[in-house]
Amino acid sequence: MRRAFTIVELLVTIGIIALLAGLLLVGIGSARGAAQARRQASNLRQLHVAWTMYADQASGSILPGFIETKVQEVWKIRAKAPARIPGSDSDRLPRDVSQSYPWRLMPCLDNAWDVMMEQRPGEASAETSTTAAPWSDRPGVSTPDPIASIASLPTETAGRTVALQPSFAYNGWHIGGVWRARAEGAPRLALGDAKPTAAFASALKMGESASLNVILRKIAAARLPDQLTLFCPAALAPAGGPDDLPHPEAPGTPLVSPPSLAGTRIWESSATDPDTLRVLVPQAVPMRRDPRALQRVTIDGAVPAASMAELADLRCWIDLAAWPEGPNPGPIFSVTP
Repeated sequence: MRRAFTIVELLVTIGIIALLAGLLLVGIGSARGAAQARRQASNLRQLHVAWTMYADQASGSILPGFIETKVQEVWKIRAKAPARIPGSDSDRLPRDVSQSYPWRLMPCLDNAWDVMMEQRPGEASAETSTTAAPWSDRPGVSTPDPIASIASLPTETAGRTVALQPSFAYNGWHIGGVWRARAEGAPRLALGDAKPTAAFASALKMGESASLNVILRKIAAARLPDQLTLFCPAALAPAGGPDDLPHPEAPGTPLVSPPSLAGTRIWESSATDPDTLRVLVPQAVPMRRDPRALQRVTIDGAVPAASMAELADLRCWIDLAAWPEGPNPGPIFSVTP
C-alpha cells in the first residue's frame, strides 16, 4: 500500500521548490543586468567612435556641446534628418533642434536610433515628430538653460525628441563648449572667460586675474584623456537627496552638469553612500541606469565604471594643465556674465 505524503513532507517540498525558483529568478535578473551593462558599454563605445570621426572630419576640432540657433545662422550650418521630413520636401532639420549635440553627431553614428535613444528602443530611426515624454511630474524639476530653448518647442517639431532626450549626456560645457550669440561681434563660448577662484589660484600659486582654459576644443590637446568624462547617462533632477533622484528609466538629457558649473556648486556625492548623490541646484546630473555602477566613456575610449564619489572630482570633467593635491569638488573658477 502506497504511503501518502505527510503535511511536513509537503511543506518541505514546497519550500525547496520556492527556494529553487527564487535562485532562478535571481540568476535571470543578474543575467539581464549584465546584458544591459554590456549593451550600455557598447553604445558608449559607438558614441566615442562617432565623436572621434566627427573630429577627424573637422580637422581635429571637437564636437561643440551646444550651438545656439543664431550662431548656426552665422556659421551657415544645418543638420539633416536621415530621411525627408513628413510634410516637407527637404531633409533639413530646424536649427532649433540642432542646438544640442545628437543631430550633429547622428551622421557619424550612421543614424543609429538604438544607440542614441537606448531608453526608447524599437522606434523608427527616422524620427521627426515623436513626442518627447515629460521628464518628471514631480515638483522642483525644471528645464535648465540652455536646453530650455529646445524643450519650449512645440511637441510636433521635427527632431525634438532626439535633440532633447538622448540616452547619454555630453560633457559639453567643458568639451566642445556652449556657443552663444552676441548682439554684436562673433559668437562666444559660455565659459570662455573663466577666472580662477581665490582658493584655486592660491593652491596653484597663480594670480586671480589669470585666465583658465576650461574648455577642450582639440582632441590632441587633451591632458587627462583617461579621466575626462565624454558621455554618461544623465537626467534632470530637483534639489534634494538620494530619495529625490529620478527613476533609472527617466528620459535622458543632452548636457550633463559637472559637480560645479562656473561659480555654482550643482551636486555632490552622498556622505552616507558613495554611489548616490545630493543635488544642490536643479540641473541635469549623472545617474545610474545600471543599478550596479555608473558607466561613462572617457576621451581615450575607455568605459570605466565610476562611483558618484569619484565623479565628484572636477578632474573627471575639466581638462586643466595643473591641479592641486587632493579632491577638487569646486567651484574652481567664475565667469563674467
